[in-house]
Amino acid sequence: MAGKEHSRTALGLENTMVFAGVFLTPLVIPGILSATDWPVVMLLIGAVAAVLSAVVMPREGK
Repeated sequence: MAGKEHSRTALGLENTMVFAGVFLTPLVIPGILSATDWPVVMLLIGAVAAVLSAVVMPREGK
């Protein structure tokens, strides 16, 4: 997707996003879990991941 000339930038951005997700997930789960139960937490985590990937990923042909 990024091409040869932008591969380092793409890998750096990917690692930053992974770190942000790993950092934020344990902070968010207790708040959601205090209001609901585990199935809702898992559903919300999956939904957030799906929406973020749909928004961030480039469209085919662009």
